[in-house]
Amino acid sequence: MANLCNSNVFKVTLFFSIVLFSGRAICIEGSPRIPVSLVSVLSESSNFIGHDVTVVGYLDGPFLFLSKDHASFLDYASSVLVQDNTNNGGTYKSSCGKGYVKVYARLRQRNAIQNELIEVQRIINLVKNVECFSRQ
Repeated sequence: MANLCNSNVFKVTLFFSIVLFSGRAICIEGSPRIPVSLVSVLSESSNFIGHDVTVVGYLDGPFLFLSKDHASFLDYASSVLVQDNTNNGGTYKSSCGKGYVKVYARLRQRNAIQNELIEVQRIINLVKNVECFSRQ
């Protein structure tokens, strides 16, 4: 039987465990952002309420969906609301309109069944790899 510590599976598992449990996102305005999957936001939201997070998903209007398919079926149970508190609706009128994005914001419980991303600081279009919204 091969030594477990020398196996590639062990090394890869160890690497991802260290990254997962010790990593924090880049700080914006001095506030650490927690990189979190949209699945975790939807299923374990109480762990992230009130925290600054970075979330990836498919933006369609004011909702961040798990995927383009979830958006096309209007599966709101698989989405989180992205609050737009700009004067002119700049978050949604920008080039972010529809597509896969990374959102830097704070998670808040909106009501008993839905959460929302508030105080949006940045949205990055992942297909074009450009910042399509930034709070000045």
